[in-house]
Amino acid sequence: NFVNELLEKFRGHGRDTAIEISGYANWEDVEKVCKWANLIFYDIKHMDLVKHIEFTGVENVLILENVKRIVQRGKPLRMRIPLIPGLNDSEENLRATAQFITGLGIGKADILPYHRFGAAKYGRLGKKYKLSEVKSYKEEEVEAIKMMLESFGLAIFIA
Repeated sequence: NFVNELLEKFRGHGRDTAIEISGYANWEDVEKVCKWANLIFYDIKHMDLVKHIEFTGVENVLILENVKRIVQRGKPLRMRIPLIPGLNDSEENLRATAQFITGLGIGKADILPYHRFGAAKYGRLGKKYKLSEVKSYKEEEVEAIKMMLESFGLAIFIA
């Protein structure tokens, strides 16, 4: 409700608004906040249900259904693919993700290569950083993933 009111007030004052959502919420809440957004950033983390649960702790069914509904309503959407080595960057998952995105009629996406910038924040919060063993991508690895995704007709931007 807070986010909804905030976005509504900004839009009421002629301001552009953008929101980043996971899509893991009931449709009524997603629709409420998306109503006031000029742009929605939406991550697709994994297409496989079991692996999505393993990596994120939740199913992806609701996430995938909500993005379909957002697209059906014609809301401006920026699809993003966070890349985490060994977790969601398999060729199989990337192909499935590209097919899903193009199947929505979306022709572009951002890839967000894993980096370790957030590791220190976990320590300050007294939390264990579960990806401490994961290495950042090399530039040529990111380029290879970009080219593979582009082979599906997507315009890919590296964020």
